Amino acid sequence: MKKIILIGTALFLTACNNFSISEDLKALIEAEPNLAPINFDKPAEIEFVSPADHSEQVEGLVPITFLWKEPILALQNHQVVKDFLSAHLTIEPAHPGEWRSLGTSGIMFEPKKAWKPSTEYYLTGTPEILTDLNYSFKTSTLILEHHDFGTLLKKTPLTLQFNQPVDLGSFGKGFSIKTVNEEDEPTTLEFDIQYGSKTNEQEKEIIDKTILKLIPQQEWPENVAYEFILETGDYSLDGDLLTDKIIEFSFKSAGPFTIDKQVLPSTHTQSLKMYFSAPVSSKVLAESLVITPQPKKELSEVLNYWIENDYTSTSFYLSPPDGVWDPEVEFTVNLKPSFTDEAGRSLKRFEPYVFQTDLDTFFRPVYFPNNFSVFGRGVDLKPTFSYGGEVEGLEVSLNGVEKSFQLKTALKKRKIWSLDIKSEFPEFFNPSGELNSGDYKLKIRSNFVEKNRYRTYESRFFVSDFAVELKQAANDTLIVNAVPFPNQEILTESFDMEFYVGDWQSETHFKTVENVSNNFRLEVPRNEFRMVKVVSGDKIGFGTPYFNDGMNVWDAQADFGDWKYNQNYSGVLFTDRPLYKPGQTLFYKGFIRALELFGKNFPLQEVGKSVNNLEYEIQVFDPEYNVVETTVGTISGGSFDGEYELPADLRLGNYHLNFTLKNEDQRFTLETPFWVQEYRKPNFLITPHFSTKQALA
Repeated sequence: MKKIILIGTALFLTACNNFSISEDLKALIEAEPNLAPINFDKPAEIEFVSPADHSEQVEGLVPITFLWKEPILALQNHQVVKDFLSAHLTIEPAHPGEWRSLGTSGIMFEPKKAWKPSTEYYLTGTPEILTDLNYSFKTSTLILEHHDFGTLLKKTPLTLQFNQPVDLGSFGKGFSIKTVNEEDEPTTLEFDIQYGSKTNEQEKEIIDKTILKLIPQQEWPENVAYEFILETGDYSLDGDLLTDKIIEFSFKSAGPFTIDKQVLPSTHTQSLKMYFSAPVSSKVLAESLVITPQPKKELSEVLNYWIENDYTSTSFYLSPPDGVWDPEVEFTVNLKPSFTDEAGRSLKRFEPYVFQTDLDTFFRPVYFPNNFSVFGRGVDLKPTFSYGGEVEGLEVSLNGVEKSFQLKTALKKRKIWSLDIKSEFPEFFNPSGELNSGDYKLKIRSNFVEKNRYRTYESRFFVSDFAVELKQAANDTLIVNAVPFPNQEILTESFDMEFYVGDWQSETHFKTVENVSNNFRLEVPRNEFRMVKVVSGDKIGFGTPYFNDGMNVWDAQADFGDWKYNQNYSGVLFTDRPLYKPGQTLFYKGFIRALELFGKNFPLQEVGKSVNNLEYEIQVFDPEYNVVETTVGTISGGSFDGEYELPADLRLGNYHLNFTLKNEDQRFTLETPFWVQEYRKPNFLITPHFSTKQALA
């Protein structure tokens, strides 16, 4: 067995041009009668070596690999080959790992630990096998990966992060820090050098010898430029290789405490931005900030995050305290004299900020007909929009008829624009002043002064001579009924119907049926059905699945709010229904419960403990979020209720009912939406039939 191992190894060693096999081993191979003759004068050619001979900057767990173009090893037990290679091949300095064969044409050394930095490794063989072997590589030398000097104030340390552990003694002799500019007074700073720290997997602070902290023995002079230089030398704790080149970088100590930059808001939703030359406490800034005229909300409430988290930064964004800056008001932002940076320095100079904003440019609907809505002929449609800023003009198209409108600039106050379809598009109305029945496509595009900015709103709606009611049965069966509007003449007994299917991009004709009666049934793919057109004599009606679906469940939520640690109460507010006509009465009700932590009735306390005699305020907001109604009251028995009579001329759109507890340390609000629309309540005629004459005896 030993002879076979030696033969295989001899073949491997013979294959390398740099290897010379001993005469004893050669004689041993030649004495074996069953081996083919080996030509030692023409050894096998090496195909791949990694790392390459004399490589540099080798890191980590890179293996040493030799591969030949033809087999050079006899097939042997892997452990036998491993033991033999380990006994006769040596890596200096010693490194944990093991040798193994790669088939019959290669070997590999796999390190168990990362190669030591700043070290040169050599591969040698024993005299019995090799007379010479010239292979080596170098690992990575000392590299400065990161330097952090932050804001150099007082005795702030300069932090250096290297790629390997550093020897403090040799480093202290090899580095220097000197001023850069000739006009700066030459300054000699002495430093105490110590290792930094890091958090290990057990979240404990441990010393990290790759991090050095240079702590000045005197305070940094203000606004002085320096240059750090580390000469070439041996600074690594792991090896003795010299650094490849000088390590150097420039830095500057902190200047006086100033506001480097401020960005004043130009529109009513933008933030005020402040950039300081040195770190500032968010809590100190929040307590030092003064805004006049004083916002409706207390600054301490608006800046609660700054106060509670008390973080340090050089940049801060102040959002409008009341949600928006009032464009009609000139604001002044000041800082109290007590305001300082983290080092306790006052601002070198400061002048209050004075600014006044304009409205953001916007154009959004107050009322715009929903897509695929169906209306009666007598409908008075007036799509209404609110706008502000620099809206240049409008382009309106109704069934291909186009018109343009100019809008007045609204920089300081929102304005309302309504489209009077009857006066602007009279060609679509009959002599009685009613909108003709048919299929309508309305498009409104607002062009902004800012280049390439615009908003477009599109709606497809239908005007119908009678109601078309749709029901969805099993197997995608659609049931169609044509019903006259109240106080209108009876329809014909038979109808013609056209069905259309498609998706949001396109629509195609599906089927036409003639002379069918009510309760007509047709299988139409449920997810593809778009609309049906019903003809009764000279009258036309339309039905769409979107219009007949009714309102979404989330339009009238009645759930207690999420329980939160930072609130004292939870509650629910709801209206008697989600949809109203102008002139109707809205009824609302709410329940409030105090929260308790892990008590008997967690998370809500019993009624009566702390939810009685609490004053509250109810406000109604219109679609533009203007307050149109305010009511105050007192909670009794953990609940409250009330009503609001909607004016007959109330603008259509989405409204909000807002509840706020008064005289509480923490702001607590509830809100629920409701809609004001012109609509027809569906009518149903129910005719019961009993299977037996007598159900109960």
